[in-house]
Amino acid sequence: SSILQEDRNGCALHGALKLLDAIKGVVPIVHASAGCGVNARFVDNAPHAAVGRHFRGVLETSATTLYEKHVVFGGTARLREQIKNTLKVLNGDLYVVASGCVPEVVGDDVPAMIKEARDQRFPVIGISTPGFKGNAYAGYELAAQGVVEGLAGLFEAGGEARAGRVNLLGVVPEQDAFWEGDLLELEALLGSIGLEASRLVGIGQDVKHWKNALHARLSLVVSPWGLGAARFLHERCG
Repeated sequence: SSILQEDRNGCALHGALKLLDAIKGVVPIVHASAGCGVNARFVDNAPHAAVGRHFRGVLETSATTLYEKHVVFGGTARLREQIKNTLKVLNGDLYVVASGCVPEVVGDDVPAMIKEARDQRFPVIGISTPGFKGNAYAGYELAAQGVVEGLAGLFEAGGEARAGRVNLLGVVPEQDAFWEGDLLELEALLGSIGLEASRLVGIGQDVKHWKNALHARLSLVVSPWGLGAARFLHERCG
């Protein structure tokens, strides 16, 4: 008990990236300082884990790596360049710009860069996830709501809800060693009464499942951190 094996106390950006990493087909674009992108991969791992899956994750993460000059002059142009380069070299079904503290403080026009990409018919959305908005759990909440709002803007959010489909919200990826098992068990329990559960994150879950979430019958929220996404789905998609 005297050793903290896995520190899970990250900031909002870290929690958001954990959610995005748990959705197959999503390519995060970290719009923040270089340290933010690295810490997002190391914050919940023991030091000896640095060379392995999470070190490889750092190399595969698209990031604007903002420096002092971007604080002074803004990093909007740098984000435009990074979105363009990411679309060229990384294949994905959905590209999500996650903004950290620096661009939020200096006032980078992230929505304008998102609009430019979407005007060219690229599936790009943005979420505001600076660390000062809370911890990793708050980051999950911001990202989950941001993804469903972004998809509703990219794709048709109306239509008739599919009978029996239930969205599972509120389980924060990697904040508990058994998070995927919990979701699988919830899916099995709902299936035993004839309901089709969408876990949304973890094994076998991809962007298509989040699109389908817009047409679910209801959302089952198992922690306060899923309420924002559930309320949006209720108000916008019925």
